[in-house]
Amino acid sequence: MSDIDNQLPQTVHYPSAVLPAPPEFDLDLPADWEVGQVPGVLLAAGPSTSEGPFRSNVTVSAGLVGRDVDPVEIARSYVTGFAEGTYEIIDLDHLDEDTAQLVVQVQIAEPAIAVLQSIVVIKVDNRPADSELVSVLTVTASSDIERGEIDGPILASIISSMRISIPAEV
Repeated sequence: MSDIDNQLPQTVHYPSAVLPAPPEFDLDLPADWEVGQVPGVLLAAGPSTSEGPFRSNVTVSAGLVGRDVDPVEIARSYVTGFAEGTYEIIDLDHLDEDTAQLVVQVQIAEPAIAVLQSIVVIKVDNRPADSELVSVLTVTASSDIERGEIDGPILASIISSMRISIPAEV
């Protein structure tokens, strides 16, 4: 009999202390915006109508990272993962003992749609305390550069409306 035959099966449950669920969140969207479906994204929303080749939008995605991962490194990895461009880390804030917020300003040259401005906000949920992993929410607001003056304040308002509820420990 091999060692594999002697091993008992194990069940991994999600969510659990080993694999924490992303925190719950609320986000205020303008009345004329609609929510859409994008694979791999928790939330994708944009105006019901749009002018120009690029539709301004907000997306929220979630993931798990090691507890000791630096939020700045998460932001760098995220930003360099979707396009080549210039970016500036604006602010790293600890909202409370469980949540860090990082704001990154990004300008990206996309051949098909001119230049985009994106704001990335990363909020790190540091619970449950006994987990080696923590949840990360990434909120990205984007518009093309020509619509930046019009849509920029709307996107900033959406991002600032985000409220996170950290779930009770499992």
